[in-house]
Amino acid sequence: MQTNNVIRVKFKDSKRYIFSSKPFTFQSFLECVANKFDLPTMDVKVFDDSKTEVDEEALVYLLTRPDLGVLEIVIPGTANIDDSLSSSSLGDEGTSESDDTAMLITSPPEKNLAEEHRLAKMIEEILKTSPGGEKIINEYTRTKGLSDTRRRDMVKILVAHLTNEHGTSPSRRLKEEYAKGIISLFPCLADPRSKLGYEHYYNAEDGSGYLAWRIKTLQKEASEGRMKRPRQPQTGGPTADRQSYKEDCYLTEDRHCQEAIALMKHTADEAVVKEKMKLTLAYRQKLLHDPKKSADILSVFSRFLDIPGLINQDFGLLFGDATSAKLLEKWSTNIKPKVIAQSRGLTQTSELQDLIQNAEATEVEEGWDSDMSSILMLVHLCHPQVKAARDRERSQPNKHVIIL
Repeated sequence: MQTNNVIRVKFKDSKRYIFSSKPFTFQSFLECVANKFDLPTMDVKVFDDSKTEVDEEALVYLLTRPDLGVLEIVIPGTANIDDSLSSSSLGDEGTSESDDTAMLITSPPEKNLAEEHRLAKMIEEILKTSPGGEKIINEYTRTKGLSDTRRRDMVKILVAHLTNEHGTSPSRRLKEEYAKGIISLFPCLADPRSKLGYEHYYNAEDGSGYLAWRIKTLQKEASEGRMKRPRQPQTGGPTADRQSYKEDCYLTEDRHCQEAIALMKHTADEAVVKEKMKLTLAYRQKLLHDPKKSADILSVFSRFLDIPGLINQDFGLLFGDATSAKLLEKWSTNIKPKVIAQSRGLTQTSELQDLIQNAEATEVEEGWDSDMSSILMLVHLCHPQVKAARDRERSQPNKHVIIL
C-alpha cells in the first residue's frame, strides 16, 4: 500500500510541507509537526479539510489517499478548538501564502467527507446494536484488519440489516452506501488498487462484491425455501377423506359387503341395487383409497354401468344434500354444455361421437343417459398417461371414470 511521504500541514496562519524519508506513523507525524512549527508539546489535535478530527487510525487511511488535502493542527487548551478552526478558516480568505506554504485545496469536497462520516456512523451503529458486532469492531481496533471469519460475520450482519430495512432487492445506491460506510469506518479495509476503495464490497458496474454476493445467496435460499415448502394436503379428489357420511351406517365387514355385491350383480330390482350401493359406500371408499384396487371399481360395482343415478347417489352421500344439489343445478344448464363444446374439439372416435350424441339427446335410447355420457366425456378431455416413449397407453374412459 503506497502512502504519502509529503503532507501539507497548517498551524494557525502558517502552512508548511512535512517531509519524511520513511512512511509516516501517527507518532512520527506529530514529531515532525512539533519540529516544523516549534510546538512546545506534541499533545495536539489533527483535523482534515472538513474539520473532522483525525486520529491514528484515520491518518493511516488518509495517507493512502491521493486527495489528502491539508491537515490542521490545534493545541488543546490554548483556545476553543471550534473558534480556532473557524477563525483560521476565515483568516485563509485574506492571507496570502508565503514561499514555503502551499495553496489550500479542498479535495474531495467537504460534503463528500461529511457523507463518509455519516455512513461510518451508520455502519458503526448497526454493528454495535447487532449480536457479534462488538467483536468485529474490537478486532479491527486491535489488529487494524479483519480475519476472513470476522469479515464474513460483518457482511452477514450488514446485509441482514439492509434487507430487513429495505427488502431483499435493495437499490444500487443503498448497497454503495453500505460499502462506502465500511471503508469509512474501517479505513484499513479499503482496497488501494481500486478506483473508489470499496469495490470489493460492492461494485456498481458489474454488481459484484461481498454485499452483492450475500444478497444473492439470501435470495436463492428464499426461493429454494419456497420450492421445498411442504405442499398442503389436497382436500379434493376421489381419494380424499369425506366426513359427511358415518361409517357406522354402512356395511364394514368384508363378508357382508361381498354378499351385497354378489346380490347387486344378479338382481334386476333397481331399488335393491340402490339400497345395497348405499350400504357398501364405506367399502367402496376403501377401494378408492387403495392405489392397487382403485382401478377395479367398475368391475366390482358393475351396476354403475347400467343403472342411472348411482353416481349422483354416492355424491350426495359423500358431500351432503346441499352440495349435491348445487352440482345438479349447475350441471345441465352450465357445466354439461361446456363439456360437450370442449369435446367437439377432440379427435372424433366412434366412442366419443356416441357419447356426444347421447349427451345431447333428451331421451335415453341406447347406451348412456345424457348426464352419464357428459361425465364420461370429461375423461376424454384428460390427457392420456404416457408409459414410455415407445409404449403409449390411453386410459379407457369407462374404466377410470369413478376414480376421476
